[in-house]
Amino acid sequence: LDLFDKAIALARETKLLFLERIWTLNRANVWREDGRLDEALSAYRWVMQTEDPRAPDNATFLAPKSIGIVYRKTGKARQALSMLEPLAKRAGAAPLRIQWEIFMELASAYEAAGRREEAERSYRRTLEILEEQRNTGILESSRTGSFAYHLSRFDPYERFINELTADPSDAKRIQEAYH
Repeated sequence: LDLFDKAIALARETKLLFLERIWTLNRANVWREDGRLDEALSAYRWVMQTEDPRAPDNATFLAPKSIGIVYRKTGKARQALSMLEPLAKRAGAAPLRIQWEIFMELASAYEAAGRREEAERSYRRTLEILEEQRNTGILESSRTGSFAYHLSRFDPYERFINELTADPSDAKRIQEAYH
């Protein structure tokens, strides 16, 4: 965290707001994973408040996605959806690496809210983005190692399978849909 603080201070000193926003977002992600959710939410909100609408960057999409993750993880599915649904509507403007993450988090929030059909649609959209781009654009728009990390860390395939198999009474519907 000390290195994040130094990077943020340097970005602030050199008046490079876009770097300050990205480093603040990354530090907030560490806080989120460490359970320091109030600090993470505060940082994510600051990133959103400092957005330049004339020059959107990755943080434009990552901050609300991250707020949605915090809300979902704390049992606030409706609030997560309030962040993620509008974000999904403009996801096409995000880099491919971020597009599939938006839909995966939206699917997880729908699942947490008990909205299984919408969760399934969003998981399908996640996988469509990944499959359409598997051998093309996604590898060009993301470092391969970074892409592999995100894919294995947040495994949308496993999440979708878990959602599909959560209710054993759905077995016939699943079998019909995939055969």
